[in-house]
Amino acid sequence: YVPYHIRVRGLIGSSSSGSTSVSNISFYGIFKNFGLGLNQMSYKTKSSSNNKFEMKNSSLDFSYTYEQDWTATAGIGFVNGGSGDITLDSSGLKYDTTDVSGFGLFGIFGMEWDRIEGLVGLRYDNVRYSGFSSKNSLQVDSSNESYPISGIQLIFGVGYSF
Repeated sequence: YVPYHIRVRGLIGSSSSGSTSVSNISFYGIFKNFGLGLNQMSYKTKSSSNNKFEMKNSSLDFSYTYEQDWTATAGIGFVNGGSGDITLDSSGLKYDTTDVSGFGLFGIFGMEWDRIEGLVGLRYDNVRYSGFSSKNSLQVDSSNESYPISGIQLIFGVGYSF
């Protein structure tokens, strides 16, 4: 076996608390020690006044992996797209946006058996949705309010080395 120094990884994270649920799905390719990946985050919650918030974003992730008998990966991701919807319970009015910005930081530890790798880590996301607007049949209504999301999530995954 001659290693090509190529790894592929898939990770998932999911958490919920009360009416809030967050999920992450990530895919990475690593050549030698440098990685490039994509992350998709989904966030849903209801406020105390029953307003519904549904936010999604994607980020481009860059990482560095240190290898020994185990692996340690550190990385940063930059949000490159997404959407957000807020639905008001009182009127049924829906506000939406595609103006999303933010970043993510992550750390992953792995143990390799033969060529398969078990992974566990943490991901911190800090994302801001702004420029919400609503289009009904009579007018366009916009809001200068922004909606920030930040938090840490436990992630698990598997990898394969070539």
